[in-house]
Amino acid sequence: MALVLMALAPMTLALSDFLIILKTEALSGACALSGACAMSRTTTMTVRLSGALSDFVAANVGEDGSYENISEYVRDLIRRDKERTEATAFDRLKAELTRAFAAADESYTPLSAADVIARNQTAE
Repeated sequence: MALVLMALAPMTLALSDFLIILKTEALSGACALSGACAMSRTTTMTVRLSGALSDFVAANVGEDGSYENISEYVRDLIRRDKERTEATAFDRLKAELTRAFAAADESYTPLSAADVIARNQTAE
């Protein structure tokens, strides 16, 4: 998918305000040929930042910032958040497995597939 990001400062907003519009589109050529993309869809998101948040973005973008443009900055923020979320889930899984492997063999209860299915249906 291609990510298109536009930063606008409309006349109705203060000069320090940013209006960020995110638009995602599936790439037609390689995506269709490889079958890697299940569906072609477009999503548009609008984010309005003002005040301190707008100033913070402006300080991180451009000649004085770490990013060349807002699009690059937003992609990096999303990527980092995704990595953090995945790392948290992995840490929870490791903790669960550590507890399970540390438990005494006597604490295990034999379960059939039907028992597991029934348990999972009641948990929902």
